[in-house]
Amino acid sequence: MTKNKFLLLLTVLMVSLNNFKIIAQPRGNDNFIYELMERRDLPLEAIKRMADAHFAIVGNKKGTGHNQFMRWWYEERFHLDENGYIIPTDVEIEALTQGLRSMGAAINSTSWSELGPTNMNVTSSWNPGIGRVRHMTVDPNNANNLYAASDGG
Repeated sequence: MTKNKFLLLLTVLMVSLNNFKIIAQPRGNDNFIYELMERRDLPLEAIKRMADAHFAIVGNKKGTGHNQFMRWWYEERFHLDENGYIIPTDVEIEALTQGLRSMGAAINSTSWSELGPTNMNVTSSWNPGIGRVRHMTVDPNNANNLYAASDGG
């Protein structure tokens, strides 16, 4: 994979994760949780407390929006400002764009090399050794190192 393709893929991934929207629609007339997930006038933890109080009354069974809320809440925890408010999507995209621009010269002058894994342990599993990337980060001590992590190790 070329460096430019990698940067494009990374950009698309970051924007996609940040723009994650709940696809499931609320059942019945109870839109409270879905409206709560659209709020930007409260810190995320205040939104979580309100949702917890709601779920204490209605429960967390199928159709309450509990699972959708928890998935949304888990993702939004990574997109907060210093006061705990959700950072607007356009602000995060601009920061990403600026970071990619500033990295451009360094990336274009660097050759990338894959460090592994280079083999797969064949097991009786339906899909051994293949997983999804959950986290990516740049080594704070060496900007030439990019780390990717998966649940499987």
